[in-house]
Amino acid sequence: SSGDKVPAFSLSRMLLRTSRYSQPLLGLALCLYAGWVWRRDLLLKELAKNEPVIEPTLFMKWWPWYVRFVCPTIVVVILVRTIA
Repeated sequence: SSGDKVPAFSLSRMLLRTSRYSQPLLGLALCLYAGWVWRRDLLLKELAKNEPVIEPTLFMKWWPWYVRFVCPTIVVVILVRTIA
């Protein structure tokens, strides 16, 4: 019967596709913004609101490299695997 078929454009299908593609794209945008656009001094100021002694830690020594290169690479791999 025609009632058993799922229409090509349905809300559940639209939500699935939207979350499948938009979440990795937004994650990539966040990584690129936090790693390349947001200035380090403003970032440290924001992080210091919760942790006053953040700058000399090991975290702040490797964090910029990690957010600039590792995180975007992982998100791109997830996005490519989602599309393929």
